Amino acid sequence: MARCALSTTRLPLLATYQQRRKKDRYSRRVSMMEIAENDYNLNISRYVTTAIEEAEIDLENVHERLVAAEKDIIAATQKHNEFLEELGLPLIPYGELNLDGSKSKAARHDRSGNEGND
Repeated sequence: MARCALSTTRLPLLATYQQRRKKDRYSRRVSMMEIAENDYNLNISRYVTTAIEEAEIDLENVHERLVAAEKDIIAATQKHNEFLEELGLPLIPYGELNLDGSKSKAARHDRSGNEGND
C-alpha cells in the first residue's frame, strides 16, 4: 500500500503551521501569555484580522468633482432648454439656480410651461 505524502505546496495551511509562517490576514504566532490574556480563547479572529483596510476617500476632492459635474449638468440643460424654448416645447427642470446664482427659467415654469408666481 502506497503511503500518501502530504505536500506543503498542495496544502498551504499545513505548510504555514509546520513552518510557523507569519502571513498578513492569514496567520501569526502568538505567545501563551497572549492566549491567557484572551481567556484561552483560541478563536482565530482574536489573533488574526482578515479585514482589508479601505482606501481613504478625499472628501474635499470628491466634493469638488461633484460641484463641477453639477455645473456641467446645469450648463448642458440650460443650452438644451434654449433649443426647447425656440421650439415651443416644455423646458426640462434642472434645479432652482443658474450657474450665476439667479433663479432658473425652468424653475419658474410649471409642468404646463406657464410661468409660476415668484
